[in-house]
Amino acid sequence: MTPEEFIARAKRDLGWSPEAARLGIASGFCCTYCRQSLVEDLYSYDSWHRDHLKPQSSGGGDEEANLVLSCKVCNYIKGEYSPKGNSRQEQIEDASRYIAQGLRRKEDYFDKVKALVTAFLG
Repeated sequence: MTPEEFIARAKRDLGWSPEAARLGIASGFCCTYCRQSLVEDLYSYDSWHRDHLKPQSSGGGDEEANLVLSCKVCNYIKGEYSPKGNSRQEQIEDASRYIAQGLRRKEDYFDKVKALVTAFLG
């Protein structure tokens, strides 16, 4: 199936906007930042976010060149961070590094939460 055929079928059969289909195709239906599949299961599918690579608060617009597909966790960690770089790819790489640092902190915190809850529940 060609990308154009996919876009047409996604619009017709699923009610997707062409933009959503193109963002999915561009990212391989994975989070642009952490590369987690966004079609693995219902939970991953339900975490799709349309993210502004350069946040609107930093002057980023709604054009597709400034949009990426992101999972919920990466989008929340990135927040209003405005990635550095001259090209889109450089900005994605910078944002991915920033998010990876935030993920490590979040995972460390979650390990503490899980240990405490496990101790409580026995």
